[in-house]
Amino acid sequence: MANRGWRLFNARKTLQAWLAVYPCVLLFLALFGRQLAHWPLPLRLLVSTAVIVPVVVNITAPLVERSLDWLLRVSGRPGTGATAEQGKEEQP
Repeated sequence: MANRGWRLFNARKTLQAWLAVYPCVLLFLALFGRQLAHWPLPLRLLVSTAVIVPVVVNITAPLVERSLDWLLRVSGRPGTGATAEQGKEEQP
């Protein structure tokens, strides 16, 4: 049996990745899909990943991560390190 602390499927990371990648792929295909449609598939994939991966890694993934962290902090969800007492000074 696998270690309970190790998870094969991490829903939060999966959601973050999907939220970062989906809009980039959608935008790329909307802007350049018709122009690249006649290209061979390997070349289309090369060009699309050469554009999409840097955008996802440097722009959308950090933006999604910060946004989700903020949403979870604001909502006070457990497991995020956010508590009702966070930000208050300890009283003697």
